[in-house]
Amino acid sequence: MRANLRRLNRPAPAVPTVAQSAPKSWAERNAPIATIVAAYSTLVAVIIAGLGYYFTVIPLYQKAAVDEQLAKREAELKQLDERLIVARTQAYELARARLLDGLAIGASWDCASGRARIPMRKVDNKLVPDEDKRTLTDRMAPSVTDCLNGFTERAAKSKKLTDADLQKLRVATNKLGAELDQKRLDAIERVNEIPAKALLDERVLDESTLDTRLQEIAERAAPYLTPEQRARSKKQWFLSRVQSVQRGIASKHWAQASEAIRNLYWSDVWPRINVIE
Repeated sequence: MRANLRRLNRPAPAVPTVAQSAPKSWAERNAPIATIVAAYSTLVAVIIAGLGYYFTVIPLYQKAAVDEQLAKREAELKQLDERLIVARTQAYELARARLLDGLAIGASWDCASGRARIPMRKVDNKLVPDEDKRTLTDRMAPSVTDCLNGFTERAAKSKKLTDADLQKLRVATNKLGAELDQKRLDAIERVNEIPAKALLDERVLDESTLDTRLQEIAERAAPYLTPEQRARSKKQWFLSRVQSVQRGIASKHWAQASEAIRNLYWSDVWPRINVIE
């Protein structure tokens, strides 16, 4: 009984008390939300940086690559343009050279001797120059300037020369034509003076190209001829020598004129030019 009383009188075990916690702050309460927002902000920043890289850095790099390729293509096109210019220039110069060759051959023949103006006659159904119908001075009468201008107009009609070259050709032909016309007139005057000068001094006829053996034959035959025949033979020999000297003067003039005309078309007055403006 006493034992039970003692158990009853024992003090009851102390019941532990829970300490009263302080209220949480707004930041603590919203920390999870802040974490989520920070994560989304980081993601958005990464996305924005990616978009910025995609729309700025990559286009700039692509633009630089395109510019480099464009520069290469422009350099290639420039080289092609230069080659095209060279090719067109060479083609023009070749066409011009062929045209000038034709002019040189035709003009040096027609304009130097006036052969194109000699009447023609038929021989074996072919037209050949009838030089018997033209005297020596008649053949030297045509104007060289007019003849050269005629060939220049042919060149103009062919449309193979640039305006600059055509103008240069006109100036050159007019200048040369005037010089050759003056020499032509001088040669005609000399030709016409030969007979009178030869009557005064036969040494003028020393330039004759006739074979002197013909004169020797005539002198050997003289004893067997009558006085009239000897006089006629002497006169004929005199006239032959006169005509020989006259032909020599004309031939020298024609040769010099022909060479001058060829030099006009074949000279170095036609420099390399740029056909493309």
